[in-house]
Amino acid sequence: MADGEADFNLPVITAFSFKGGAGKTTLLALLGSAALASGYRVIFIDTDSTNNLSSWQGAAVQNGYWPDTAQLHHTLDADRVTQIIDDAYDTRSADLVLLDTPGFATKALDQLLAVSDFVMSPIQLSQPDAVSAVATRDWMQAFYLRLGAGSPRPAHCFVANNVKNLSRLSVTEQKYLERARKDFALVKTMVPHRATLAMMTDKGPLGEIIKHQISEGYEGARISAGHSTELLELAMQVMNDVLSHNVWEAEDA
Repeated sequence: MADGEADFNLPVITAFSFKGGAGKTTLLALLGSAALASGYRVIFIDTDSTNNLSSWQGAAVQNGYWPDTAQLHHTLDADRVTQIIDDAYDTRSADLVLLDTPGFATKALDQLLAVSDFVMSPIQLSQPDAVSAVATRDWMQAFYLRLGAGSPRPAHCFVANNVKNLSRLSVTEQKYLERARKDFALVKTMVPHRATLAMMTDKGPLGEIIKHQISEGYEGARISAGHSTELLELAMQVMNDVLSHNVWEAEDA
């Protein structure tokens, strides 16, 4: 074994959901923004034919907000995904891989999930998302059976996304939050609805936007930076929850 090989780790976090509009790409962009702002080298892999993640990267490049520590690969070939991850591991050229998947079952989906260490599924606190989350959960359980005994299994969790007011949930949100805690492996940190997220998805990684605003004397940059820093810190909490499988247990709900 080469020196340092035992200490090197390249986690692969995959976003997967059968519901369009649940927030897969936004969640990946947010976690990636937080990782990049913390100094990590991040590879984004877009395997969704909608090209949402690739479009985000294209906008970031055009705006001058795509850092040298980030890579974006778009491919519908699962073998190519495996090669990208293997190459990154062999060359130690990244610290984190974030993988976006199609919002429907494909022949390649099993292979994409099999190369993942962690799978996260965004869920909004609403009736349609509660229904689609059951289908996503059941599909993952069937995937585990297809893997067979002894095969490595990616840990699967759900992330409450686009919550309008973290400190004061609506009656409907509270109902579906309690249901999600009971029915799914729901991580404890929730992602709020913020105007800053719209800026990120429109322009590029959040940390890069803030750096440019401050350096260019953007009016209101101090306030914007404060809100963005808070959101990036929360995103790191979400990622740590995903990596440690910090989910609500029955006694917590």
